[in-house]
Amino acid sequence: MAAVLLVGHSASLSRWIPQHELVFIRYTSRTRYEDRRNLRAPIVMMLDTLQRLLETHVRLALVETEGFGEIAAPDLSWRVVREAVLNGLVHRDYFQRQSVYVELRPGCIDVVSPGGLIGGVTPENILRHAPARKNPLLAAALEISGFVNRAGMGVDRMYEGLLRLGKGLPRYQADESSVRLSTARRKYAYVSVFAPGSTKCSPTQIL
Repeated sequence: MAAVLLVGHSASLSRWIPQHELVFIRYTSRTRYEDRRNLRAPIVMMLDTLQRLLETHVRLALVETEGFGEIAAPDLSWRVVREAVLNGLVHRDYFQRQSVYVELRPGCIDVVSPGGLIGGVTPENILRHAPARKNPLLAAALEISGFVNRAGMGVDRMYEGLLRLGKGLPRYQADESSVRLSTARRKYAYVSVFAPGSTKCSPTQIL
């Protein structure tokens, strides 16, 4: 399965893993959207297409730092979204015939993946809990390809990326059927924590 997800042709994906799909939706309000794309391709091509879609919607905002400084902070970080989507694809339940959703909303971006959390991981302890993998072969293949880190740094990178841009902490919601990760697009005052020249510390030290 891992090989098909990484380099499989459309016919192979449709035959062997028909549930492999990433749905991108850009909402204009809670109930209305103006763009929807159903992406069915190997993971690498899927990420390239998603990055191009998101880049057209990035907005810059001036954020005050300590003193009288200002920095231009984007409301979206591809690094954060990439980690969230890779987590959704790697840790999803492939026995469920459902898609992974990336929902771009005016105030946040949500990634929803089929299947609940496993191995004692909860929304409350996900930053500190040891990694629990549903699809270890896929994770190993993506690690060899340089896309993920099996040391469990993906969640840490998301937290750090959001704090670096002065965003709120990611919010997880999970039940037995799905996991939803929501990250804010608005700015916060504590952007100076990771402003250039500041002392770097890990998300677990801050939290």
